[in-house]
Amino acid sequence: MIQKMSAFVRQGKIQEARDLDWEFHATISRLTRSQALQEALEKCHLVEMIRKREIRNQTKEELAEWVQNHQTLLDAIASGNPDEAGNAMHKYLSQKK
Repeated sequence: MIQKMSAFVRQGKIQEARDLDWEFHATISRLTRSQALQEALEKCHLVEMIRKREIRNQTKEELAEWVQNHQTLLDAIASGNPDEAGNAMHKYLSQKK
């Protein structure tokens, strides 16, 4: 999924990359099996849909960094180390604009 997102960014297919961003987060929330997290993500997605009207144009470099941040988060989760995953999520969320 991350490789496909990166390819979309390189190709300038921004909407496709954003769609995969949603799929990435939805997949992580489903894997947690936390109903509360899934419901929170759905609410955030609704807010994001409204916010899309206000999003500024991002450069390819900004989008490439966005993809790299996803890879870092995924690697931390895949490590199986909850502290590493938690730290990566905290860093990821604090970087979002």
